[in-house]
This record gives sequence, structure tokens and C-alpha cells, in this order.
Amino acid sequence: MLTGLLSPDALKRAIVMLIVGFVVGTIVEQMRLYDDQILKKNRELSEANRKMEALNARPAEPGESHQGADKK
Repeated sequence: MLTGLLSPDALKRAIVMLIVGFVVGTIVEQMRLYDDQILKKNRELSEANRKMEALNARPAEPGESHQGADKK
């Protein structure tokens, strides 16, 4: 029967598909934001590690002792 109207079952399926699409899209967006946060934190930690390595690699200043250097 072609009356030009949507059947209730087709309308229900369309609404369910819209809801599923919205939920999946929201989950994917949250995952992307979480991944971006992780990448940002990793960059910050890598920079901090490079700075720490640079500080640990420099020679000691006169009068400055390293940990354990005064032990006998």
C-alpha cells in the first residue's frame, strides 16, 4: 500500500537508528578527547624528562656534591 505516509514500524526503526547513531557518535567523540588528553600529557612528561636528563647530565658546580659523594 503506497499512501505516502510512513508506517509506525518504519518510524520506530528510524528513531532507534538516530538514537544509536547519536550514542555511538558521542562515545567516539569522548574517546577522541581522551586520546588528545593522553597525547598532551605524554608530550608534557617527555619534555619534563628531557629537562631532568639535561640537569642530571651537567657536571657538578664547585662546592656542590652529588648524592653519596661524601660517604666513606
